Amino acid sequence: MHRSDQDPTQYDRGDEAWECGWRPPKISATFTSLCRAQNIEMDLSLTDSDPNQDDALSDINRRARTALGGESVSDWQLTPSTHAGKFHAEAGALARVLQAPELNEIVQSFEQEDRLAVAKQARYKFYAGWSAILSLIAVLFAATLIVVQPTGVLPALLVQALVLTQGVALAMSFIFSLILAHTGLFASWMAHRANAEFWRIDYFARVMDADEQHRENELPLLPLQLEYFCQYHLDVQRLYYTKRGQQHARVVLFGTVLRWLALVLVAVTAVLTIANGIGVDWQALLFGKELSFSSLTAEFQQRMFISLSTTGAALQGWLAARDLMNQDARNSVRYAATRENLEALTQRPLEEARSAAASGDQSSVLHFSALVNEQISSEHREWIDLRTVVPNLSLDRLADRTLPHTGTRDRAG
Repeated sequence: MHRSDQDPTQYDRGDEAWECGWRPPKISATFTSLCRAQNIEMDLSLTDSDPNQDDALSDINRRARTALGGESVSDWQLTPSTHAGKFHAEAGALARVLQAPELNEIVQSFEQEDRLAVAKQARYKFYAGWSAILSLIAVLFAATLIVVQPTGVLPALLVQALVLTQGVALAMSFIFSLILAHTGLFASWMAHRANAEFWRIDYFARVMDADEQHRENELPLLPLQLEYFCQYHLDVQRLYYTKRGQQHARVVLFGTVLRWLALVLVAVTAVLTIANGIGVDWQALLFGKELSFSSLTAEFQQRMFISLSTTGAALQGWLAARDLMNQDARNSVRYAATRENLEALTQRPLEEARSAAASGDQSSVLHFSALVNEQISSEHREWIDLRTVVPNLSLDRLADRTLPHTGTRDRAG
């Protein structure tokens, strides 16, 4: 992800390379149906509770949100000490949870993988982007030379400079492509990004799975855990998928306009070439006999047609390479689907999870967090490097770090 210290929509999490045609499964907004789909048994007795009890539960949730110190949707970085510093005294139990050494180790792993992903992404996009641009430049120069060189309009020295520039651009384009092929930057970027997102999900799963007794004048831990999960994870991801999806959609629209331009160039060239072939005086038809370019030789007209069609094809080729690099069309659809799923989870499922948290039903709350993590983690699974997250490949450790980690272990005692 290309990360920004303030705006979570300005980082890129390797969203360009997921399985062709993949999109998150469409989910229902009903928490009970979601749980049945994953064979989860839930106690939904709170759904039919009396109004006075509902008001009390809602009050606990409101106090829990307030105790976290306000909204931080733009705070996507994992900084538990900074988060805890914003908490009010009522959130003391959660503040103690965030001080656990295990969480700091997870944060360090996330930051390391994130830095590597950012570096690999920057190198990949540099080589891939310039390879495509230089190829386009070389073809455009060639298309220009085809038309102007025979006319003698340009000085010989300038023509030679254009030929040299075209050759250098084409050679550099091939060199950058070979660098990409032999360095494996793309696969490395994807792996580090997937590992970073794994550690992010594991961090919140372990926060949700933690146990800490609340003290006098403190709120119970479970409502605080849920609100922390929503504020620093669910809301951040909703913002990311919304804004980043919109960015992809705008790029798709821009690309569509350029593709129409390329199509027009190729179509016009084809029509005029056919007209010339069957002896139609298209110049007179378009401009009138007085403005006809009849003085243009047939050879020059053919060169112009070749130049226009080559320019259109080059533009289409550049757009195709750019789309292959950024996957804007695919990601705009995929991110819209994920955003819709996350929005669905913030409706009745979140309401029921908050009721469960207020009543101390940890199992239901953990199932809700697992459903959120399932949506977020789906696109990263195939790139997870097990040797990085579990170096010794111990079966016990692998079981402990299920991908995604759902946090469904029972609390001791």
